[in-house]
Amino acid sequence: MNNRHQTCRRLLIAAILLGAGLVCRANDLPAAELSVTAAVHLHAGRPLPREVAENALGPGIAGAPLWRERDELRYVARDVAEGDYQLGLPVRSEGYTGFGEILPFRMQLYHNDKRLVIVGHTEPVRCDALPPGTYVAELRTPVVHVKPGDTFRIVTVSCFIFAGPLRLYRPCVDDHLVWTADATPPPDAEPQETWWLTAAWGPAQLGEATITQAVVLSNCGVLPHTVTLEIEGRDYLLSDLLTRRESLTLAPGQVVTNSYHFPRGTGPRTRLCLTASAPDMYPPVRLSRFWTRDLTAGPRPTLDLSGDWEMCWVPAVAPGSVGSRLSSRDFTQLPKYRTASNRRCQAGQQQTDGQAADNDPDDGFARFLASVCIHHYLLIYRFFGNGSHIRFPKRPRHGRLGKWLHRWAGF
Repeated sequence: MNNRHQTCRRLLIAAILLGAGLVCRANDLPAAELSVTAAVHLHAGRPLPREVAENALGPGIAGAPLWRERDELRYVARDVAEGDYQLGLPVRSEGYTGFGEILPFRMQLYHNDKRLVIVGHTEPVRCDALPPGTYVAELRTPVVHVKPGDTFRIVTVSCFIFAGPLRLYRPCVDDHLVWTADATPPPDAEPQETWWLTAAWGPAQLGEATITQAVVLSNCGVLPHTVTLEIEGRDYLLSDLLTRRESLTLAPGQVVTNSYHFPRGTGPRTRLCLTASAPDMYPPVRLSRFWTRDLTAGPRPTLDLSGDWEMCWVPAVAPGSVGSRLSSRDFTQLPKYRTASNRRCQAGQQQTDGQAADNDPDDGFARFLASVCIHHYLLIYRFFGNGSHIRFPKRPRHGRLGKWLHRWAGF
């Protein structure tokens, strides 16, 4: 009787273990797969023609190359049941260790507009159909709650990657994952940087007393964002020229152009700063722009030399005795413009006097020959002149020519 109960207990334990193994084995297969052929390819928020390479990640596994920075693939979960999933993204690398050390820093993976951490990857494997030295593995993320219609985004940060279909797995402990260094970030780590908004300066209207500057804002995510704009205008002495705080809501893909009108500073420089922030988005987007102007009067005269071959010709100080500290001096108010009639920067001949002297072939060959002779003399003297090649004397002990060369060479 006891043997029968013991046998029953053993069979029950074996059945439980077998069932658990079958469940985990079933969880090794994806519950859903978002094909790369149905993904949308974009660059900086603008649609691009779809580019899919067959068998790029192995036999029967297509992949899409992302060549440039801010290339993007968008997968839409249309026929996926709501629930918790772990994401798997097949990628390929030219080395075995590139999946944990290189690829997570080349790309960013988003669930809608929330960036996900790449916590690990499967064991890299080789495929005979791929070039030698190429490995394929799946990058894995933490468990996320997915709803029908959610969008997954892959954005490149640098270089290029080959991305395959996005696979959704049921949560299960997988001991075959290779964990990356960022799998468990420290509690005091700053939030991950996200790409959620693009901002650029538009055309500016520069007047003698006022400035009108345009700024172009674009929502590059898939959700609407309420953006808070802080605009500050300051001059060289940090006088307040413009202070404004405003909010606007940007729909996905919406582009808005705002213009700001403010007075120009009286000093040599005027600065405009813009900061755009939104809840749960990091980091804020910041822009700065400077305008400079000629200032010929005052304690610190300056000139704005920003054109092609723009120069300021200033008269040199006449040679003569300096005199004592208490003697009176005539100060020159700078800058003063000189005539450019004797310059060498003519049309088709943009070079300075020093460059013209260096371009003389006879002079260059003479300098080269003299330097070779001097170096040979010093080398021979160092090794054989004083009977030792270990210690080089501060002064040569014989020969006027050696003394002159020694002094000329700067030893």
